[in-house]
Amino acid sequence: MINLRALWLSSSRLVFVRGCCALVVLLGVFGCTPKVEVLALAPHAESLAVDVITLQAGRVEYPIQSFGRLVAAEKMTIGVEVGGTVEQVYFREGQRVSVGDKLVSLDSAKQVLRLKRAVANEDGAEAALHQAEQSYRRFAALGDTGAVSKDEFNKIESNFANAQAQLAQRKADKKLAEQALRELVVLSPVEGVIERESVEPGQKVLPGDSLGVLQASGSLQVVTFVNEAEVNQVTLGSLASLTVAATHHQQHQATVESIALTANVDTGNFEVKLRVDNTLELLREGMSARVELRISSAQPILIIPRAGVVDRHRKRLVYIVENGVAKSREPSFGLSADGGWTVLSGLSGGEQLIVSPLSQVSEGLAVRVNKKVANPEGKEAISHAAPLESTVE
Repeated sequence: MINLRALWLSSSRLVFVRGCCALVVLLGVFGCTPKVEVLALAPHAESLAVDVITLQAGRVEYPIQSFGRLVAAEKMTIGVEVGGTVEQVYFREGQRVSVGDKLVSLDSAKQVLRLKRAVANEDGAEAALHQAEQSYRRFAALGDTGAVSKDEFNKIESNFANAQAQLAQRKADKKLAEQALRELVVLSPVEGVIERESVEPGQKVLPGDSLGVLQASGSLQVVTFVNEAEVNQVTLGSLASLTVAATHHQQHQATVESIALTANVDTGNFEVKLRVDNTLELLREGMSARVELRISSAQPILIIPRAGVVDRHRKRLVYIVENGVAKSREPSFGLSADGGWTVLSGLSGGEQLIVSPLSQVSEGLAVRVNKKVANPEGKEAISHAAPLESTVE
């Protein structure tokens, strides 16, 4: 028989135990909950006063460095105008000559005889003219009295005219003989240096034969090459400089004299020739030169001054003002230019760039513009970039 009283007591104890356990759990939960305090937001700190510049794009002038070779811009072939035998050579390779200096003389014995004959013929023609003139004057006086016939007078008059023509011919012959004698001596037409000698005494020469090569002073050029991306920025008359090892890398001035219209079929680069100032005659044809050619950018380029760039976390950052707040940007930089860098991407121009005090500026900081700096680096209208090593040869 089931004991109902014992069963009831057992159920009551179980309910009591379960209730106690639930109470303990509730007390533990609410007892461990931290006290929550509602804090009042601190008032916003005062904004930082900053100096800014407004970024504007401009053209950048930068040098392209390449290599070239010196060549003679003006060479002259030494030759004769008449054939003959070389009597004497007055020059040697490497010799400097001035305008009018003797270079070569030919055997003049025959030409001297021709000149003497021309002089004698001129003297004879002068004597014949003098005699014909006297006869003409005498017969002209008699013709007025009717003592001579008209036919006789016409004959005397014709003889006189022929004598005049004969003298003019003899004078021309004499001048030609003198000119031929002068042509037997070759004179230097310019000041320069003898590059090559290819003649010796006793050699028979003809017009058109090369007796040597004369390089005019100050006529050196340097030939270099520019790639197709930059050739349109090179202009005639623009300045350049070059250095050569022979002058201990002293700078020599040069000017762009010609730019090729077509590219080299092998390299795709364009030939550029520059006239070199060789007043001191320290440079020689064939020397290798390092050329620095200044060109301007085809399009306006943004330049950020160094004062506006800060290194943080191994990144070169700039800060601009947007709606009273400092915003960081990480532009892509190009060439170094005028105390700053050219910007390839990341900024478009017109932004207000913070330049001071950058050490106190951070992302999202409230700022106010204290001063707008128009030209912090003292730049000119055209900025100058650092040298760019050319890949052309």
